[in-house]
Amino acid sequence: GYLTACFGKLIYSSITTSGKVIGIDHIDELVEFSRRNITKDCEHLLSSKVIELFVGDGRKGMETFAPYDCIHVGAAVSSPQSINILINQLKIGGVLI
Repeated sequence: GYLTACFGKLIYSSITTSGKVIGIDHIDELVEFSRRNITKDCEHLLSSKVIELFVGDGRKGMETFAPYDCIHVGAAVSSPQSINILINQLKIGGVLI
């Protein structure tokens, strides 16, 4: 949740403030932990939906909100198929980190 919060603050403070940050983790408790921590200091990022947090398989991305300017993968992606799933959710010129 830490990087999600950092990205959310960057988006919120940008000139356009029209961006969105999606956080995904496969462990429900970690998503709730992130939600509580972000609420302590940056509740407006959640209430404004600049940040949205989901329980899910991050290796599959979140096609609902695609295409993305950037996708940051905080864990190992073990197969070329998983990498291609994420690459296909990027905008043309988007970056996978």
